[in-house]
Amino acid sequence: MVETITIGTISVRLTRKRVRNINLRIHPDGSVHVSAPFRTPLPTIASFIESKRNWIEANQAKLAQQSSVMSVSCEDGETLHLWGKPHTIRIIWTEQAGKSSGATFECVGDELRVQVRDREGDTADEARTRRDRALDRWLRKQLLEQIGGLLPHCEEVVGRHASTIRIKSMRSRWGSCNTKTGAISIAVRLVHFDPHCLEMVLYHELCHLIEPNHGERFHALMDSFCPDWRERSSLLAGR
Repeated sequence: MVETITIGTISVRLTRKRVRNINLRIHPDGSVHVSAPFRTPLPTIASFIESKRNWIEANQAKLAQQSSVMSVSCEDGETLHLWGKPHTIRIIWTEQAGKSSGATFECVGDELRVQVRDREGDTADEARTRRDRALDRWLRKQLLEQIGGLLPHCEEVVGRHASTIRIKSMRSRWGSCNTKTGAISIAVRLVHFDPHCLEMVLYHELCHLIEPNHGERFHALMDSFCPDWRERSSLLAGR
């Protein structure tokens, strides 16, 4: 049973289920989700949410800040976080001009240097769009390379293997797993965080190949394979 309730100014997605206690989570998109036992009175749930108001608002603010960091445009002087470290974008225009276009990326110290070929007839907006798309492709490549270095060890530890890895633009999840096919999807925005967060998400999705749900057995698996997974999750949640 799922419903949306409003407590003061806070919109909450409330799920009634077989749990012992009231549980509160804030999704990466800032939405508030609460699960509560079937028979818990609504005023009791409202009181619980109200008691967490400061925590909710503080974390929503952090997530909003993270969102602005992750939506950076490929503009000279902008700051892009790559694997948890800030890099200043420096646009370098080449002298070559013509109908072809392209961009190359190189991290030098705390700078991300973007070498761009000009294209005749492009407006400033068109040129920026091309750079943004090139940056997105480059970030996905960085993420795939990092996954390639982490996944074999994670699979060996868990004892399960992903049939395929997909990189997706996901706003409300860091990853997902098709337990029938073994396909795992990873959110491209993980490229902005410390690689330990990506590793934790890989463990999380691989564990779903053993236990599809988020119950006690799943938590026990995560505790075994990635003991500090809660601390790593906190980095993603902005806590």
